Amino acid sequence: MTRWVELRGLIDKARSERKKDWLGALTVLVKRAAEARVCETFEQYRIKKHGRTITLSPRDGGAIMKTRKAEVPAIALRNLPALDDTKLSFRVVLQRDEKMIAEYTASAVGREKSSGRSWYVRVDLDAEQKGDGPCTHAMLHCHVGVDPAEEGGQESRTPLPWLDPDEALAWILATLHPHMEPR
Repeated sequence: MTRWVELRGLIDKARSERKKDWLGALTVLVKRAAEARVCETFEQYRIKKHGRTITLSPRDGGAIMKTRKAEVPAIALRNLPALDDTKLSFRVVLQRDEKMIAEYTASAVGREKSSGRSWYVRVDLDAEQKGDGPCTHAMLHCHVGVDPAEEGGQESRTPLPWLDPDEALAWILATLHPHMEPR
């Protein structure tokens, strides 16, 4: 068994064993971001559960993040040392019985202050294995750096060990602002 297959097994195991109030855990992080003046206080109230999906509710005049497939509601971030025009979004989908996470995505996009280039970070837990195997497209992985849609940007996928959705969001926030380091 390769380490990649072993990592895939550990992720599947953690995915089925980890149970939390995901809505509450994500809300706590956004509330911390508001307390650190990284976003507005009202953003914590936009986190909603609709059926099996936890996401941000749209808001008239609110931030929108463009993805490859759609435009999604986002949280406008501010007071970041290295980025301007930064937006944060996330989505958690539970399986039908709501006892296990089917998939999740947490991401932030912005513009580097120093170069003006687009920058992004995204953590994805895929619902199913993609690619030719667990090494080519790990079930849980992150993308970080210059947006691949930009000239000179490159698509990259870095495998990750298990992270709960709130832990992934905490990691993203900590990379953006030193006061958001997990407690």
